[in-house]
Amino acid sequence: MSIAKLILMLINANSCKEILKNLFLDDTKIFMDSIEEALGNGLLNGLVEDNENHSLSENVKEYHLTASLIAISLYGSGVHISKAVHKVLDTVANELSSYSDDALIDFVKSLGINADFNDKCFASSTYVTMRRGKYVITKLCYRYRIHFVDYIRMARNLLTEESWRIISYPISKGYVYIDRRDRVIRLIIEYLRSSLTTKLRLLSDSCQQVKSLLDSTQSSEKIRDAVKAGGFGAEEKTVDSQSNLMASSTRYHFENINSVEDLYRVAQKLFPPCIRDIMEYLSRGENLSHHQRFALATFLINIGVPQEILIDLFRRSPDFNERITKYQIEHLAGLRGSKKKYLTYSCSTMKTLGMCKWECGIRNPVQYPYRVAMGIGKKVATIDKDLATGENMDSNTQQ
Repeated sequence: MSIAKLILMLINANSCKEILKNLFLDDTKIFMDSIEEALGNGLLNGLVEDNENHSLSENVKEYHLTASLIAISLYGSGVHISKAVHKVLDTVANELSSYSDDALIDFVKSLGINADFNDKCFASSTYVTMRRGKYVITKLCYRYRIHFVDYIRMARNLLTEESWRIISYPISKGYVYIDRRDRVIRLIIEYLRSSLTTKLRLLSDSCQQVKSLLDSTQSSEKIRDAVKAGGFGAEEKTVDSQSNLMASSTRYHFENINSVEDLYRVAQKLFPPCIRDIMEYLSRGENLSHHQRFALATFLINIGVPQEILIDLFRRSPDFNERITKYQIEHLAGLRGSKKKYLTYSCSTMKTLGMCKWECGIRNPVQYPYRVAMGIGKKVATIDKDLATGENMDSNTQQ
């Protein structure tokens, strides 16, 4: 069974018992042996570790991979699950790139997606560009189409990026027309990412009998050690909204933040809702869009959070690469390239990009923490209180 078809089977499974029946013949001994073998060959460890090689070996066995994913869902955090899903789907993307167009669309349809392929083009468009001083006429052939409802489902995590917005493509008779095969594969991967992550989170509840069995053996300790080696602990970090890191003076020294845990605690009191949301997505191990990463990084840089803390924060990203992350942060901070320090998106831009739905009475997110810390952010504080309690946003309740 290919990895792509295995992932499809896992997504469509209704319970842990169904997975055990389909992959392990409902035999717990086969499952336990698969766990031990996955630990022995390094597969389970590799799924949660940070490294630059995100793809799995082409020779990975489906029962080793399935057992590893179940183990990670039982003993790992959301960050571990997201890292494992990212590495698995890198392999699936490589596999799908070798499919014929017809086979690719058949796979999309097996996901319950309304899609079609036409090698003679469903639609076409022509545009003129200037290259090296000459006009060049380019014709695009839209060979793929996906129903617009399904497109929105598949591209949900990409819609903050202009190139993925539905208006960037021709739309006719309820279909979105796509010219590039690699974009179709990207949509498939994003849909699988969301579906598989949700499934693995649910497995932690439906596989409790399996967990009880593992807990009675030495395998559980080995799994915990593997998860621990991947970082972030077995449980997600919680934040203390009453942290004494809140400044009582009119100036707050963000450079005194010593850990990511400190950063999350400070965020609960001093960061605007839009930035807290992005940090929450990251804490769950979700893959941020380009605009979300830019907004978060530039915000933290501009308020003075140490760069090593930023790098450690982004370790929660499924596709984390320390070398690339360090370079990008230094570039945004004006330490590389053009030596230009980038500003955070304005509030109006954050709204346009779909990353903000609040009215905080400010023009830029970087204003928020200083106004709160200085005790002059009454409107901001009141709005946050209403958001937290569910009260009417028009309330004039004073803090």
